[in-house]
Amino acid sequence: MRNLSVQNSLLGVFLIFATMIVFGGVVGVVTLSRANANLDRIHGIATQEILVNDGYKDSTRTRAALTRAYSALRERNDLATRDSALKSAATAFRRAADETESFRNASQFTGLDEDLKQHLVESSMHLASILKQAGDALRSGDTNAYVQINDHDITLAGQAYTADVEKFQALAD
Repeated sequence: MRNLSVQNSLLGVFLIFATMIVFGGVVGVVTLSRANANLDRIHGIATQEILVNDGYKDSTRTRAALTRAYSALRERNDLATRDSALKSAATAFRRAADETESFRNASQFTGLDEDLKQHLVESSMHLASILKQAGDALRSGDTNAYVQINDHDITLAGQAYTADVEKFQALAD
């Protein structure tokens, strides 16, 4: 009889111990699953934020290269420097367009305002079309048209794009 009670006690302890192990394993799996989901979300946000920031930097590089091309024409009528600057502008312009397209096609993440994303893409594309006009004016040697485009259109489109980038960055942080 005594052996039966020891056996029952050991069996009870074993069952309690096994239950604790199973419960701990389930909690661990659930916790890891949630951690992985959070990591995936953070990765998605970070990837999109990098695309937005890189697109913004490349738009700025395009503007700087166009300014160099303008200066080369206006100050020295240096066509070789203008052409080199326009080539740099075209390279930065393509990268900005690629980054904007990648951002547009990136998957939705929780907390992302789809209207903000769409507006950011549209403001980037609007600035890009104006930068293309400015580049075309410089390519044809029309510095007056460039000044008009730069002083009015590029400045306003750049400000709108910058504001949208800042809104996205605030959301992503």
